[in-house]
Amino acid sequence: RDLFVDDRPFRTGYVEAVATEEGRRRSGLGTLVMMRIADVIRQHMQMGALSTGHHRFYERLGWERWRGPTYVREGDRLLRTEDEDRGVMVLRHGPGATVDLTAAIACPARAGDDW
Repeated sequence: RDLFVDDRPFRTGYVEAVATEEGRRRSGLGTLVMMRIADVIRQHMQMGALSTGHHRFYERLGWERWRGPTYVREGDRLLRTEDEDRGVMVLRHGPGATVDLTAAIACPARAGDDW
């Protein structure tokens, strides 16, 4: 999935629907899964991204909060998604290592949740 930072496209490993069964939480399983996902992103993508309300879990694994405005691209239009501004996180590396965390970021529109 391409995400656009100030209109520059980045091939992004977008992580969704990560959850650990209640009885298995705090066992390290989620950390192991996310570490493996980060390895795949670093090998095959220009950066990683996700949207969450659980920032501390991801921050300790190297993910950073996006501080700039978020948008959805629908054709040539950019639609503001203020409700996502505090949820988007990125894993910077390689070509995406120096992206400005305060810049505008946009994802393509899709069925369901855009972010």
